[in-house]
Amino acid sequence: MPVWEEHSYTRRDRDGNIMSLEEYEATHPPRAFTWADFKLYAICGVGFMLDSYDLFIVNLASPIWAYEFFTKGNLATTKTVPSPSIPFLVRGTVNAAANIGNVIGQLMFGFLGDTFGRKFVYGKELIIAIVGIIMIISLPVNGSAGLTKGVEKMWWLFGFRLLLGIGIGGDYPMSAAIVAERSTLSNRGRMLGWIFSNQGWHSLTHDNFGKIDGIWRLQVGLALVPCFALLYFRLTMPESRKFLQSTELSSVATSSLNTSAASLDAEKQNLKTTDGKQVDDRRISVVEAHATQPPKGVQMAAFIEYFSHPRHAITLFGCAFSWFLVDVAFYGINLNQSVILTDIGYASGKTPYDYLLKNAEGNLIIAVAGYVPGYFLTIAFIELLGRKWIQIQGFLVTALMFGILAGANGSLSSASRFALIIIAQLFFNFGPNATTFIVPGEVFPSRVRGLAHGFCAAVGKLGAILSGIGFNWWSQSDHKKYPGSIGLSGVLWIFFAFELLGAIVTFFCVPETKGKDSDAIDYEEWKNVKTGGGGGFTPGIVFNTGTKGVAYARTDIGGLYKLNSDDSWTPLTDFANSSTWNNWGIDAVATDALKPQTVYAAVGMYTNSWDPSNGAIIRSNDAGTTWSKTQLPFKVGGNMPGRGMGERLAIDPKLSSTLYFGARSGHGLWKSTDSGVTWSNVTKFPNVGNYVADATDSTGYNSDNQGIAWVTFDSNSSTTAGATSTIFVGVADTANSVYVSKDAGSSWSRLAGQPTGFLPHKGKLSPKEHALYISYSDGSGPYDGTNGSVWRYDITASTWKDISPGVDPYYGYGGLAVDLQKPGTIMVATLNSWYPDAIIWRSNNSGASWTPIWEYTSYPNENFYYGMSNTNAPWIPTVHDINTKTIGWMIESLEIDPFDSNHWLYGTGLSVYGGHDLLNWDTKHNVSISVLANGIEETSVQALIAPPGQSLVSAMGDIGGFVHSSLTAPPAAELPLFTTSTSVDYAGQVPKTLVRTGSASDGSAIQIALSNDAGATWNLDYGASTSQYGGNAVLNAGGDTVLWSTSANGVLVSQYTSSFSAVSGLPSGAAVASDKVNSTVFYGGSAGSFYVSRDTGKTFTSFGKLGSSSAVNKIVVNPTVAGDVWASTDTGLFHSTNYGGSFSKIAGPTVGYAFALGKSSSNTYKYNIFGFFTVNGVEALFESKDVGSTWTEISDSAHGFGSASSNPVTASLDTEGLVFVGTNGRGIFYGTP
Repeated sequence: MPVWEEHSYTRRDRDGNIMSLEEYEATHPPRAFTWADFKLYAICGVGFMLDSYDLFIVNLASPIWAYEFFTKGNLATTKTVPSPSIPFLVRGTVNAAANIGNVIGQLMFGFLGDTFGRKFVYGKELIIAIVGIIMIISLPVNGSAGLTKGVEKMWWLFGFRLLLGIGIGGDYPMSAAIVAERSTLSNRGRMLGWIFSNQGWHSLTHDNFGKIDGIWRLQVGLALVPCFALLYFRLTMPESRKFLQSTELSSVATSSLNTSAASLDAEKQNLKTTDGKQVDDRRISVVEAHATQPPKGVQMAAFIEYFSHPRHAITLFGCAFSWFLVDVAFYGINLNQSVILTDIGYASGKTPYDYLLKNAEGNLIIAVAGYVPGYFLTIAFIELLGRKWIQIQGFLVTALMFGILAGANGSLSSASRFALIIIAQLFFNFGPNATTFIVPGEVFPSRVRGLAHGFCAAVGKLGAILSGIGFNWWSQSDHKKYPGSIGLSGVLWIFFAFELLGAIVTFFCVPETKGKDSDAIDYEEWKNVKTGGGGGFTPGIVFNTGTKGVAYARTDIGGLYKLNSDDSWTPLTDFANSSTWNNWGIDAVATDALKPQTVYAAVGMYTNSWDPSNGAIIRSNDAGTTWSKTQLPFKVGGNMPGRGMGERLAIDPKLSSTLYFGARSGHGLWKSTDSGVTWSNVTKFPNVGNYVADATDSTGYNSDNQGIAWVTFDSNSSTTAGATSTIFVGVADTANSVYVSKDAGSSWSRLAGQPTGFLPHKGKLSPKEHALYISYSDGSGPYDGTNGSVWRYDITASTWKDISPGVDPYYGYGGLAVDLQKPGTIMVATLNSWYPDAIIWRSNNSGASWTPIWEYTSYPNENFYYGMSNTNAPWIPTVHDINTKTIGWMIESLEIDPFDSNHWLYGTGLSVYGGHDLLNWDTKHNVSISVLANGIEETSVQALIAPPGQSLVSAMGDIGGFVHSSLTAPPAAELPLFTTSTSVDYAGQVPKTLVRTGSASDGSAIQIALSNDAGATWNLDYGASTSQYGGNAVLNAGGDTVLWSTSANGVLVSQYTSSFSAVSGLPSGAAVASDKVNSTVFYGGSAGSFYVSRDTGKTFTSFGKLGSSSAVNKIVVNPTVAGDVWASTDTGLFHSTNYGGSFSKIAGPTVGYAFALGKSSSNTYKYNIFGFFTVNGVEALFESKDVGSTWTEISDSAHGFGSASSNPVTASLDTEGLVFVGTNGRGIFYGTP
């Protein structure tokens, strides 16, 4: 590959594992300036030489233009010194023309670079600049082309300096992004400084020639030499690998890399790197393999999403506004340096030639003594001092220089003022003029870097435009002739104020970027703690039938996911927050075969009172990056019985603006004809369903009518007004389960000859057979199913055939798959075969015969026709309920990739499985199955702890919980003993001692356990009885006493594993906590009152109400200070420093839920507070770094964390700012916001 690509991609360690740049460079010494760096310097640096040369050449050219265009007669005979005046508006506009073009170019090329890739765009900006230069130096002379007046010639110059500026402006974001993405962390700042330092060289290339017209044309035209020399290299530069990696991390661009894992291996065999070498590393990532291909799709959505987070928006503001502030002064001085040199008395002379020579001399001295050395000081010290320090000191020193010039201008000699200007120029470039360019190239991730850098540069150029146009007027001392002018001293005072403000803005809003990888930070701001195995029910998987590699998985409580080309999944609905938590319930999903970026989902959690909100249809035209929502007039049940039936949502394959949705609760069939924007009830559909699982259930959960089960279009049928004519609808009705329309939904009828007695779970079309396959079960699922059948309906012949594979269908049938590449090949799965395991069958003859994935030889001996890999989630075999169920249970989703007959997926109640050798079933009758749920985190987290010096420990529903020894690798085993753990705690002074409770209420086993080795092993606490369960247990500081607020037996205490006994004075169901320093003290809260025990939990005393609170939600204790206790309630947050003797209410929160104290580096405030609160009417995740004086929201539009009241929170006591957030359905998030 070309040398400039050498360091552009993420490294790997010796085992082939990906390493971030920070990890790599921590173990590798910095490298010296290499040939690769020099080549990059030359290719990218030419733009900045051109920038400065042609932006500031106006300094020397404008006096020449004044003499040439606005002097009558011969220059040799004129006595006008200094040069004649060019009209102020004309001169200011021409001065600012290139800067105006800069703004256009910076925004345009920044956007294009992020959208189409660096390779596609780079070089085009240089072509534009070259054309601009050629047209400038081609200014007609002697009245040709109708240009007879000086003003007309100046407007010619304005137009083509504007074009030049567009090209130069495009160079800013492109070269900054390319250099940042091709540099190591240790030399990135220097490389950006080297590139930007090319601005300085322009000042050393000026000369004086005999003929005045030829002087400025030659001066301007010299810039063409390096432009033409390096244009080819820009146009042929390959795409940045780091940019491609970043865009794959972005959900905007992931869809552009959808290549099936099966075909990827073959593709790699034929793939070559940019220097023509064969790609042979079998561990190469997908994004590396596609490094020669530019990403597709507009990146504006990623830009908006990224900067919707307040922290990112503040950084963007800081970078952009500080650039604006420095450019007002920097360009005010440099565009008008000739004016200033004249004003301070340096540029003078008896003749125009004397004046021009003195002016050029002054500019040259300033460049040599201040301008150029400033850049090299930045290059020398940037990796030592950091960007932020250099920027602040530069602002302060230039402010001081301008303050002296403004305040003491009349009393200083010409030489003194000249020296102050040199110092200011030195610290412009050993300061903010350099760093405002460098920091935006480093602080923003690659996926938004181009547009973000372009935006910051454009805002800066607005300052340059302001100075370019206004300086000449404002600096005049004749206030009557020039109304609003304030004189040069007044302008310098403005520069002083702007530079001082720049230092302040930098201090508060611009982060230090030294040694930091913005792409790694971007990827890890909020990230799931990895389990790798899903951990919950996946009732539906849908492949797009029009485009290869597009697929979605819906979960019942964990939202929607998109399949990636490496078999991993990307979550798409993490926007769900405390007011939209029900959007994590996905009752149906549909993907458009005609528009593969378009996806729809029906969202809503429950149809009973547990969910107060109606459901909605959400739709996306960018593969789930952004969503629009249409609220429905009824509820949707993503976590209701029958959630595995489907899909309830379907898109007309011939008219994709038409969709149908089958509702629950008797609401019938609904239709949209405008791509899901509006919906109306199909009143002519005759059956709204009638099946309820348990009519006696007073909660409404099992007694709700399960409604319409699925909608399937017959893509072979004709069209009616452009829409597919034949539509099949499955209904939750054991007597009338399938209906058909043959006129695009105008009329409906019960499909004749259909089977009865069961519920239709899946209805799949096999187009080439013109057949409809249906799986039936006697229950709606997902937990039931004791009988069922599988049927094939021949659409052409209108005949039914029972093709059920099982001899004794004690399980019912759920998942059903049709191979679109191999007509007649189908698969079906048991809905629930609880013992010994689920069964999956396959048929190659339309169900005439079947082969199973396992079978009995002679009971209980079995033959297994598969191999199972749990590499992605090694803990799965340790799950309590798995027993013999290796294949799984609750199998409602079973799919064969419509473009790859080897690729299949199926979802269970625990995970997603599948493989890439399915055709081996037909030849070897043996397939490889793997856990393929990487990226799906669907666990319901009940409690979290992060004991000091120990690993994170979780308590989870259904899968017990884990000791998370790694946040990025899956655990080896589930915590033992309990299927669902309800709480976990540690002893404050013995942090390896833990207690955990389970939820089983059937009296079969003790539901509390202890660990003395940080969770590695556990033993039941035999002081408990089997009737005690659930709730929350805490350990005293010494680890010898357990206080247990149970679900049904009140609050109990046990010391030294003695029998648990009831405590005195603390109400049943109270929130409990232990003092982490004083072993005798426990705390409790109930009904708004606070309680304290000082006798190791035996008795509690009420210390009164916490304000007007009626509920205590969480009690958290300072881990190092005895008696320092916090409590969140339904009215806010309270703090006591005297064991609860008195409390102060913390300003800000009006409601509080789970929260935690985490490590802080502050000497004043020892801990940061993280938690879910309502602050200023917003219910979200907040952080306070000053003991509650101020609060910052750290959830955002992309990470809402679902229901605030359901989420446990803990924070690291070892790593500053590290917080863990448990959710009810999306696992555990962690980040350092």
